[in-house]
Amino acid sequence: MENNLLYHCLKQVYNNISLKPNIKVFDFSPDLQKIEPDIHIDGLYTPGHYVNKGYNTLTNLCIIDFNKLGYKVVVKIYFCNKIPNMRGIITEIILRIYTMLYLFETEKIPYEIVMLLYELPRIIPCCFKKGRNEINTIGELGLFNCTNGYYQNQGNKKFVVITRYNDCMGLLIHELSHAVGLDVGAYDTFKQWEDFYYERFNGKAGHFTEGINNATASIIHCMLLSIKYNKDFYAILKKEKEYVYKCCCKLIKFYVKDEDKKEYTIKDLKGIYTQLGQMFEYNILRYIYLENCDNFYNFKNINNLTEKEKKILTEKIPQGFCHSIMWMYEDDKPTMNNYYNLFISKLQEQKFNITGLKDDYTINGTKFFNMDYFSMNFNLN
Repeated sequence: MENNLLYHCLKQVYNNISLKPNIKVFDFSPDLQKIEPDIHIDGLYTPGHYVNKGYNTLTNLCIIDFNKLGYKVVVKIYFCNKIPNMRGIITEIILRIYTMLYLFETEKIPYEIVMLLYELPRIIPCCFKKGRNEINTIGELGLFNCTNGYYQNQGNKKFVVITRYNDCMGLLIHELSHAVGLDVGAYDTFKQWEDFYYERFNGKAGHFTEGINNATASIIHCMLLSIKYNKDFYAILKKEKEYVYKCCCKLIKFYVKDEDKKEYTIKDLKGIYTQLGQMFEYNILRYIYLENCDNFYNFKNINNLTEKEKKILTEKIPQGFCHSIMWMYEDDKPTMNNYYNLFISKLQEQKFNITGLKDDYTINGTKFFNMDYFSMNFNLN
């Protein structure tokens, strides 16, 4: 993997950051909504039937700011005392933000990033029972259904919110990928995907780009773990793909009433699958993308670069350089249509085996699956 251009650039920047940000730490007890009016608190939905909203447990605030990229970056990290190794977590957050913005951001616009690091798993019940309201644990509240974080371009700044300690490092890369434009189309409506979804499934169609963005974030997240811990990237990616596949099977198991059938295709889910959020896009589309990433990404080899690219790599890697190097197409970004037909064909071929799934939590007598986005946060265990 050392010869992969994207990996090489991530490693060069991540391992050679010379940054002395301003860091201040405070005790925190006032109302979060008053201090952070820009955060859509009510949209950061935590199912109230099994825990209180996690942000009520936050007790400390760390504020970080730096200007080294040519624009101001402010990071606010709210956390509670029981989170271990906050010094190391803060360091890793700074390294990831700087690396992502240095390599992928092409605009000179300030950033504000707010992280609410309360410890709370993302869960769904193990099965759907008629007459119960468990479907609402998957998502509600309009645009911010299933939200653990989000990104907004507010005109004068880019605003990112990340919640939950459990998989915050992967989520940070996910939202920053939106912010720097690695989501291939952002939130523009892609009618072909909506048509495909509504012909087969119930509820709200999500955004096709979320599957792409979540897979892109997974790959970069795995590369950064590989660099940080000096472990093989493909072994880490394999573990992440296995985790995402299991999440897909859990999601399908939630809806399936025919316990005798072991394997399901997308065709088998017609009329069965219902969603209020974007769990299909975040999980199933993401898995299809990861399984076939060689068809979508151009993982360029350093030994096969153009003369222009070789010259760039002999000097300091310029800001924004990686924004366009990872795509299979020569254009800055592929169009959605470039991906769609291949994506759909792979999606319909995929089979999901739902046997052998065990619950992760039992709360008030109800069994739940863990549906955290990323399996690996700070370590590879």
